[in-house]
Amino acid sequence: MGLVDINHNPSQGELKWFGLSAFLFLGIVGVLIWLRFDLLRWSAVLWTLAFLLVGIFYAAPALKRPIYLIWMYAFFPLSWTVSHLLFAAAFYLVMTPIKLGLTLVGYDPLGRQWDRSADTYWHEHHPASDPKRYFRQF
Repeated sequence: MGLVDINHNPSQGELKWFGLSAFLFLGIVGVLIWLRFDLLRWSAVLWTLAFLLVGIFYAAPALKRPIYLIWMYAFFPLSWTVSHLLFAAAFYLVMTPIKLGLTLVGYDPLGRQWDRSADTYWHEHHPASDPKRYFRQF
């Protein structure tokens, strides 16, 4: 399972939500294009496409799944790129500064510092005597 997967067998409920969300998405994008760029012709194209999509989607139930799959495959590269960029941003903007801060103050929570005087790096493990402890992890 990757970051982004395409559901090839969506349920009827998922298809209904997809139809509604696709209609709202195309309608909102049409409104934004009209208000931001004053391109009424392109807005009308998107609104027409939204109404045609919903009309076909609910008038011909046999076409629901193919329309859904076409949409998912069309937007898969975009969703893959955005998800990977978000994970990279979270790593480099959150985890890296934390690591740098811990390094600056000399804190090593994993005990990875090289110790020439140590005979071994083995840490003795003392298991819990009461098995019920495993059900109380915190």
